[in-house]
Amino acid sequence: MHTHTIVVVGCGQFPVDMLRFEQAWPASQAEANRIADTFHHHEDWMIALSRTSTRKHEPGWTQKRWQSFGCRIQGIVSHNDADRLRQTCKANKIGLVAGLSILPAHACAPA
Repeated sequence: MHTHTIVVVGCGQFPVDMLRFEQAWPASQAEANRIADTFHHHEDWMIALSRTSTRKHEPGWTQKRWQSFGCRIQGIVSHNDADRLRQTCKANKIGLVAGLSILPAHACAPA
């Protein structure tokens, strides 16, 4: 089995039903806590999600469905990359969406 991880950026409440739809889960307990926080604080958020597949190269996440919830996804190697991105954005006083360009490209990333 291969684990595939993405980061999702959005604002307001995290669309929890997307976890079921994508058959994914928060990449760590800290990411699960961030999802819970979105129900109390209506601000920008970034959540790392994972799912497993028998395929080495994941055929893709449902980019358009995430976009229908006002979210954007970007591929990453691990949830540690998401933590580094949060720190970099905070240190450089840039928004999470602008900071996505720091992450490696992924097949499902928007053009």
